[in-house]
Amino acid sequence: MDKETSLEQLMLQSKKVFKNCFQREAKGIVSCPGRINILGEHTDYMGGLSLPAAISRYTLISYAPLKEKKFKFWSQSHGEFWETDFSLAKRPTKNWQLFAYGALSIVKGLLEDRPNDLPTIEGACFSIIGNIPLGKGLSSSASLELCLLNSLYDLFSLKVDPMNSIHYARRIENEFLGVPSGLLDQFACQFSDRNKIQIVDFKNLSMKQEHHQGLADWKWVCIDSGVKRTLGSSEYPKRVQQCEQALATIKEQRLEVSHYRDISEADLSYLDHNQTLKSRMSHMIGENLRTLQGFDALVKGDIPLLGKLLEQSHHSLRDLFEVSTNELDFLKSVATKHPACAGSRIMGGGFGGCTLNLVKADKIPDFLNQVQSVYSQEFHLKGQGFIFDLVDGVKLQQPSLQQPQ
Repeated sequence: MDKETSLEQLMLQSKKVFKNCFQREAKGIVSCPGRINILGEHTDYMGGLSLPAAISRYTLISYAPLKEKKFKFWSQSHGEFWETDFSLAKRPTKNWQLFAYGALSIVKGLLEDRPNDLPTIEGACFSIIGNIPLGKGLSSSASLELCLLNSLYDLFSLKVDPMNSIHYARRIENEFLGVPSGLLDQFACQFSDRNKIQIVDFKNLSMKQEHHQGLADWKWVCIDSGVKRTLGSSEYPKRVQQCEQALATIKEQRLEVSHYRDISEADLSYLDHNQTLKSRMSHMIGENLRTLQGFDALVKGDIPLLGKLLEQSHHSLRDLFEVSTNELDFLKSVATKHPACAGSRIMGGGFGGCTLNLVKADKIPDFLNQVQSVYSQEFHLKGQGFIFDLVDGVKLQQPSLQQPQ
């Protein structure tokens, strides 16, 4: 079980790291959480529904303006500096530096498009720290993107609509990292409210939030299977292609269908000749319905129903979308045998990674001990556990005074 560090402790650590790196006090701090996805898996790229939520793990950036014409970045996790000027003439090669390069490029473009928003600084320095477990599907990338962008907005006194900001964040991944990601992560990291649950509709990029109930005595627990997504790079695009093929096939038979969300259970008969495509669409229809039901369950505080929906989602991802593994199925099976677990499912793209579990808060040590012990005996893998609360999205914790040093 990992040890959680509070946001307040992280802020103090961020200030200290910044001062050690740049021998000056930070003028601003931005924090942005990671995220889980409660329900709605493999639905975003089909214009479906999801229930993403921000979690109590963060990226933090402390920053200050500089008199010199340099933008200097320190990454605590990589233990190295990177710097550039605003010409951005030399593109870096390391991934973490490309995030900073991409954010600077986008903000530079905003300033060029808005001649009235003249820059008030010529350089700045930034320190990046965080405690989001890397490579576990908890969206450390979107968290970093929004931290970088918001620190630059503040330094340049830019007013940016939050909906535009999540598109800018995705551009960093798409254009500068070459990752064809959607907007699920950015929605969660930007808009989450610790007291509300949000349902995101990817058909029209709309969002609805309502106060959730019933979670006071429960926590979300991710258990890492220790299996890297070795098949994910090849199988993920294959799933996307299969879904596109299924939609095209149904369109040929029923002209009224123009979008995945137009497909009904009756339309699945058009795929009887290809059980794989039929299974993919069956998952999509069921997962969208489960997401709607999960939203209602959280609004009403119906934890037993939410647990059942988590179970159904796992079975659908395992049997219909075929993205699970023996390790993930085993973890889910052991978890749901524990009386303190309301429900469990695979989380993320699949082919490895984590399970998501809703567990009674006071029983978590016993739950983790039992699940990890049995899992270790079966697969000789650790099965590390991470415990989360739901939190607010990106925040300007301490705005810059814009006084170059």
